[in-house]
Amino acid sequence: MGEHYKGHIIDTKAYERADGKGWKYEFYIYREHGSYGAVTRFFSETTYSTQEEAVKAALAAAKQKVDQGYDDSGAVEDLPTPDKGVTKV
Repeated sequence: MGEHYKGHIIDTKAYERADGKGWKYEFYIYREHGSYGAVTRFFSETTYSTQEEAVKAALAAAKQKVDQGYDDSGAVEDLPTPDKGVTKV
């Protein structure tokens, strides 16, 4: 499945834009709560030149969410566009 990180499981997905002009990502963070688990979906509208860049950015964003804390009620969250450190198309 995904990568284990600080008691969470991170599952990333990159997908090509419908117009074929780059890649976007989404990721899911799974966390166990006793006898049940919670899944939270995050996505970004930032466009990356390659699938590999999008996957790398998704994993970095997911780890940042875990490190900073997040609402794990299962809500979908749109991530703000990063200011730097990404390749935009």
